[in-house]
Amino acid sequence: MMNSTEQLQKQLGEMMEQAATQRVNQSRKTFTTLEELAATGFSPNAAHTNESLQASSDYLQTQTETIKQLLEDAVSDLNNNVRDMVEELVVGARSINTTMTEANQNLVADTTDVRNAMMNFTEQLQKQLGDTV
Repeated sequence: MMNSTEQLQKQLGEMMEQAATQRVNQSRKTFTTLEELAATGFSPNAAHTNESLQASSDYLQTQTETIKQLLEDAVSDLNNNVRDMVEELVVGARSINTTMTEANQNLVADTTDVRNAMMNFTEQLQKQLGDTV
């Protein structure tokens, strides 16, 4: 025969076991429901995220190629402009050199003409003075 305390303990143990079993079963159901929700929600979201990442990657690749082409064009234009500028400077320098050479030759010729004219004038003046004296 069991005394009332033992019966109470036994009943309390059974009740606790039942409550724990119900909690475990309820937790399993909740976990299963969460797994199902995660599976149904995660897959489409993952696919959508993957598509978005792929589209972003494709766009970045296209823009990178466009930027590369623009930079190559800019470098080519800059090289051509610098090449043309250097050519114009060389041609200009040759022109200045030619002009300076011609100016020096003209200066020498004019100086010679003036010197000869002065010598002729001096000789004529001496001759006239010699004739006068």
